[in-house]
Amino acid sequence: MKCIRCNTNEGSFSFKVMEVHEEYVSGKSGFLRSSRKPSQKIQNLSDMKEFCVCDACIDKKLQATMNPWRDFLNYYKVGAVLLVFGIIILVNYGGKDTIYTVGGVFLVMIALLRAYGYFRKAKAKKDQYMKMSENNRRFVSAWECVSESAPKRLGNHSVYYIPLTDATDRMTREDFSRYYKLTPENADEFYRIVHGSEKKHGHSKVVEPVEEDLDEREPNTDLTDED
Repeated sequence: MKCIRCNTNEGSFSFKVMEVHEEYVSGKSGFLRSSRKPSQKIQNLSDMKEFCVCDACIDKKLQATMNPWRDFLNYYKVGAVLLVFGIIILVNYGGKDTIYTVGGVFLVMIALLRAYGYFRKAKAKKDQYMKMSENNRRFVSAWECVSESAPKRLGNHSVYYIPLTDATDRMTREDFSRYYKLTPENADEFYRIVHGSEKKHGHSKVVEPVEEDLDEREPNTDLTDED
C-alpha cells in the first residue's frame, strides 16, 4: 500500500482507523416557539480503513518537530507580509499620522504574536517528544502524517479518524465521548466494535513488549489529546 503522505513510496507503518462522518444542520428561527429548530450535529460511524506511512515521511515529520525552525517560514508567510507592511507604514508615517501609526503598530504586533504562538506551541510539542523513546516518537509522527493527509471532507460531511491501537482496548465509552467527541450512541457502538472481535487493529512495527524494556518496544499508543 502506498504512503498516504507522498503517495510514492510503499508504506512501512500502518494504521487501522474508524472513519467518522459529521454534518452540522443549521437551525431555524421563528416568531413561534413551535417553528424554531435548534442547530444539530449529525454524526455517523462509517467504514474501517487502513492507511500507511513510509519511513521517509515519518523522518521528515519527526525532524520538523525536533527542529521547528525548518517549518517556520512556511508557517510564517502571512505573518512576514504583515510584519513588512507594518514596518513600512511606521517608517514612512510613524509619528506623523495617528491612524497610520496605530495601524502599523497593530500589524507588527499581530506578526510578532503569530511568531510567538508558533514557537510556544512548537517548543511544548518538542518538549513532549523529548520525553518519549525514539520508537514512540516515530509512532506518533506516523499518526500525525495520517491525520494531516487523510481526507477531511466527503461531500457535505466533515471526516475524522479514530486510530485503533492497543490503547483503544483500554478505553471506556466515556473516553470515546471525551477524547473523540463521539455521541453516546456512537460511543456505545464503537465500544462494541472494538471489543467485538479478537483483533481489529495493528501497527506494523510493534513487537510484543517485554517487562524489562517496555518503553522501547511498545509505542505510546495513547494518541488522545486532553486539550
